[in-house]
Amino acid sequence: MFDATSLRGFVNTLTVNTQAMTADAATDLLVRTATAARDRVLGGVPRPSGYRQIVDGAEGAPLTDVRPDGVIIFAWQYLGEVVLDTFGALVNRSPRDTGAYVAGILVIADGEEVTAENLPPDAREVLIVASVPYARRLEVGKRKSGGSFVVQVAPHIVEETAIVARQLYGSLAAITFTYVDLSNPYALRTAASHRRRHGRLITDVQYPAIRIVPRTA
Repeated sequence: MFDATSLRGFVNTLTVNTQAMTADAATDLLVRTATAARDRVLGGVPRPSGYRQIVDGAEGAPLTDVRPDGVIIFAWQYLGEVVLDTFGALVNRSPRDTGAYVAGILVIADGEEVTAENLPPDAREVLIVASVPYARRLEVGKRKSGGSFVVQVAPHIVEETAIVARQLYGSLAAITFTYVDLSNPYALRTAASHRRRHGRLITDVQYPAIRIVPRTA
């Protein structure tokens, strides 16, 4: 897991002296410098899951379009690392009596189920969902005696994981705790085995989830 202190090393400004150079030579130097800096970050640890390339204000323009006195910006996205760390933190906080709670943690990127290790590089929204049918009850429910349903770990399992993740990665992603339904087709296939009551599929259950939306400069 990396923190805000280590991330400061990924915010860099490079100034290239192109005085006394021809226009072509200046452009070539800017492109070579930017390419080397980009490749260093892409080959580093943690590795960004994606980036935006902005050349003289034009997003997605090729590096060779830069003016001799222009500016190249790479806006890095570390969504993959944030999701992987948050998923791992939730697993570590989860009850482990039967293993069903951990096995039921879903990662959903833009409406499609994926794994935390194989997040699409262009994902715009990720949900980490505790999908067991009793997840909400463990999150906020109480027994008749007043005690919480979960005894192995503290309650608010998903919510507190979201709070910690937001403290660590709030500058990289908008991280919120929420409840979601799993009524769309992929979720019905994934969770149908444990969401049936008297032979009928339950589609209106709300499950505790962590929503992660990446930030880029």
